Amino acid sequence: MANPDEIILKSIKGPVGELYAGKIYEQIPFAIKEFYFIRNVPDGKIARGMHAHKKREQVIFCLLGSFTLHMDDGNKKWSVAMNDPARGMRLKKRVWHSMTDFSKDCVILVVADDFEDASDYIRDYDEFLKFVKI
Repeated sequence: MANPDEIILKSIKGPVGELYAGKIYEQIPFAIKEFYFIRNVPDGKIARGMHAHKKREQVIFCLLGSFTLHMDDGNKKWSVAMNDPARGMRLKKRVWHSMTDFSKDCVILVVADDFEDASDYIRDYDEFLKFVKI
């Protein structure tokens, strides 16, 4: 069964390299207002993320290397191996997410539908569970 939150970019692989492309509202389901990179995670065993957003949505890509993305909507939990630059995952609002198992060469790109706002973060898991039950 296909994952409705999986984003597949157009990819062209040829003798001069690889090109990956996506369009706003086609592959990326929103206008991008902000993006950021994550790299040089010091220890493959460390966990990053460990939060949810009240309103902000994001799409996460692993441009190089690999990591495991863990998601939780308050009812179910699932994990996805991220290791293909043409494949991203949509992180919807109200979904707790964390990242683990980083390869040494891992480079992550995250695009977001809104600017960072500290008040939009839920960083306590019990508070998250209460929030999604409302």
